[in-house]
Amino acid sequence: MSHFTVLVVLPKEGLQRYENETIHEGDDEWRNAYNHQWFHPELEGALLPYYEQHEADSEYMERDVDLCETATEVYSAYLNKSWDTLAELHNDRRELLEKWERSATIHDTSAEGGFRKATESEIATKLEPIDKLYELMASEKFDIKNEEHQELFKNIYCDSSEIEIDNDTIYNVWYSNPQAKWDWWVVGGRWRSMGDNGFFEDLNVFTETKEIPYWKEELGFKLHDIERELGIDRKDLSQEEYDEYINDYIVSGNPIVRFYDSETKEPKEYYDKKDLLTMVTRKKESTWAVLFPEEGWLEAGEMGWFGMSSLDSMDLQETEQAKSDQYALTDNLIKKYADTHIGLVVDCHI
Repeated sequence: MSHFTVLVVLPKEGLQRYENETIHEGDDEWRNAYNHQWFHPELEGALLPYYEQHEADSEYMERDVDLCETATEVYSAYLNKSWDTLAELHNDRRELLEKWERSATIHDTSAEGGFRKATESEIATKLEPIDKLYELMASEKFDIKNEEHQELFKNIYCDSSEIEIDNDTIYNVWYSNPQAKWDWWVVGGRWRSMGDNGFFEDLNVFTETKEIPYWKEELGFKLHDIERELGIDRKDLSQEEYDEYINDYIVSGNPIVRFYDSETKEPKEYYDKKDLLTMVTRKKESTWAVLFPEEGWLEAGEMGWFGMSSLDSMDLQETEQAKSDQYALTDNLIKKYADTHIGLVVDCHI
């Protein structure tokens, strides 16, 4: 899961502030991250094509299939009356399901700690469907065209909620939106400090630039490790003091891990201090992506889970090229819409 920002460019006409929206203060200020302070009649429609979880029959969804190997093996054994093979496949799946049930925990407020293991009776109940399916097959009463039989078979041996049968081969059926970018959003949200709770009357501010050391953009959560090592608290320092601490740390040549090996968990690559100290051009106001009325969704990379993006694997030169190309394109488009449109910063989740 990740949260990221999108600047949605919308016509000036139609923008409204929610007059009765509750504004939280003090210790409850964080609740404002879930408030829509602004409404625009075209906002939802603009974001709709990029929704991840449309219904299967939506115009935005594409259908795909992949082989369900185990289900095909089981069905083939049944059709060919290979009873020994069918029994072996059944037992393998039953053992796996039982293993899952025994390792799972059940939420139970009456149990110590609020969780417990399943009882033998509960496990037996969970295994009833696979035993029923095997009984149908072993007695040659199974009919995959029977809705109840197919549902039973699908739930036990297939990965998807819909299957396709072609020449006695079983396929999982999947639906996805190739343009999917978000599954939840709110205006402003975690970035409500941008503009007026996410509202920008003048789009031109998104074309203005500043110079920053690359480490300010790149190090992210790694700065917390450096702060602990230096024994400093960001809240106790001015921005200038904080920057000086981090800059001196990098200049001194302290190793900062860029990537860890996924298997050994040992450092795989370290940052080049020259890269981290390089001054780069960045927007004074920026979002991960910009959504234009005609041109659609534009972003420099692709956002994934846990705040990771396709830019993370690029070196400094590649990142700068991607950013430069993005700026050139979006700047021209912002100038196109600046006189007639406004911007709403949307906090998107994926």
